[in-house]
Amino acid sequence: MKCSQPQRIRLISPDDLADLYPSLAISLAWPVIMPMTVNQADFQPASNAKRSLLFQAIDHLNSQAAAVDNVLAIANIPYGVVSINSDKCTLCMSCVATCPTQALKDGGDTPALKFTEQDCVQCGLCEAACPEKVISLVAQINFNPQQRQQVQILKKEPPFECIRCGSEFATQSMVHKMIEMVGAHSAFSANIERLKMCGDCRVKDMFEDILDDPEKQLR
Repeated sequence: MKCSQPQRIRLISPDDLADLYPSLAISLAWPVIMPMTVNQADFQPASNAKRSLLFQAIDHLNSQAAAVDNVLAIANIPYGVVSINSDKCTLCMSCVATCPTQALKDGGDTPALKFTEQDCVQCGLCEAACPEKVISLVAQINFNPQQRQQVQILKKEPPFECIRCGSEFATQSMVHKMIEMVGAHSAFSANIERLKMCGDCRVKDMFEDILDDPEKQLR
């Protein structure tokens, strides 16, 4: 972390003792760092209470020192962000199902993937569970508490509506992916539109097709 104040801690040798007093004299002008106190009434423990307390300490020390709001990239630490390739993400929510801290959440009634940086422990389960392989992890410390605690929307899209009944049954990208993967297969080439139907309408369409032409299945 960059700091406008001179270096407060450094390793010296016995030969440097003669030059120690000028450094100590300079330190007299440094601001006093006040110890952090936690009001028990204001602190509400949560499932990630230890993590929240740690960030409270980091934010307090930062406010007493450099008061920076930048991001410090450090490898192999349990803090950071999840990055996705939104063009290839199908919002299947496999990552949400495996996230142990709920740093990743779905959008409820709206197809969306949400992320909170402060809750991410960089475990890599979301990356391993992603069937599209579009997730990557970035280890870092974010000194901006607002950014760190903000719920970010990594991807959001309108739901796909059944072409027969109009009900929402999947995401746009998921249906397009199905059509891309199996649309050219002989089993679907004649009935490609069924991939755009919900489960109930797909079954109804199949039975109506059989009733219209009972021998079609035999052919």
